[in-house]
Amino acid sequence: QSKVDLPINGIIPDQYAHLDVSAMLDLNNATLTLSGNYVPVPGNVFLLVTAGNLMGNFANLPDNTVVVFNSVSLRINYTATSVTATVV
Repeated sequence: QSKVDLPINGIIPDQYAHLDVSAMLDLNNATLTLSGNYVPVPGNVFLLVTAGNLMGNFANLPDNTVVVFNSVSLRINYTATSVTATVV
């Protein structure tokens, strides 16, 4: 099974990793792991994945799933071209 590890060490795009694919990307139940030392605050939105065309979801993370990262709840959302994590 594929794994995607995205470190988050700040809110500025250079301080957190994201997967950027210009073509079609099928997440195919890949495991998403968020790591890093940044503690998100209300209003933070992280663009985790961008693709020309996005298919599928991360494993066990359907749209609107809430995950906990550094004791903060983040909502995972999918569009046809991106995946975001938003503080809730």
